[in-house]
Amino acid sequence: MEQQEIPELDPYIYLCLLVGIPASGKSTFCQEIITAAQSSSPSLKIIQIEYDKIEDEISSEFEPEKWKETRSIAFGNISSLLEQKVSIPTIILVDDNFYYKSMRKEFYKLVIQANKNLEDTIRYTEIFIDTPVETALERNQIRERSVPDTTIIRINKIIEPAYSYCYNARFSSLPDFIEYLHTLPVPPCLEEQEKIPMTQSEAHELDLKLRKVVGSILKSHKLPKSAIKALTQLKKVFLKEVAAGSDKTEQDFRNEVQNLIDLHKSS
Repeated sequence: MEQQEIPELDPYIYLCLLVGIPASGKSTFCQEIITAAQSSSPSLKIIQIEYDKIEDEISSEFEPEKWKETRSIAFGNISSLLEQKVSIPTIILVDDNFYYKSMRKEFYKLVIQANKNLEDTIRYTEIFIDTPVETALERNQIRERSVPDTTIIRINKIIEPAYSYCYNARFSSLPDFIEYLHTLPVPPCLEEQEKIPMTQSEAHELDLKLRKVVGSILKSHKLPKSAIKALTQLKKVFLKEVAAGSDKTEQDFRNEVQNLIDLHKSS
């Protein structure tokens, strides 16, 4: 990145979710920002939350359960960071694929809630690293941590558009990136309908639907015992989340199941 004068940034927390297919350049983007800040703006604090790194720290072996655990740990770490009042500009770069809106919505809600306690000093954005799938496939061949090409192709087909405050391009310099963050408004609250508790019959109906999804997966995929156990646990956790008021749908469950299958294929 070019060396330019760094614009002043308010002493807020800037939560930036990096959205993009595997091997799109999200980690490289983080390192460029961090390196540029270290050499030209020491008063700027940058924190990188890297999902792959957290997953490796949990276990180096294939364990389907660790996908859910990784997301839980990352969410908890970010939640703790958003509870702190900062004295210098603090940028949190969250490095994951985030290809479904539902994966990002929980962080948007977290920012809105945290802003109530921190006097609207948190900003939110989704930075979409828009890389051609052909380029990502080429990079994947030389990456230390590669994934199956089929996973990249699938995610490229299903990745969902971002919410507001998304910059759909690469930044040419740190000042350019800082200037963009400077323009971010306070995230408005999402309009949500009042949550109505799920009835027993609704819970039973959803349970039957999810059982059919699991049954279909077990028939069409040969999974190890660890994956079958993780699939069963995934269904239990999903039902609890919906019963507790989550707005997740059957399609969200199918998405989470597909993630588990992808983990199995890449092991």
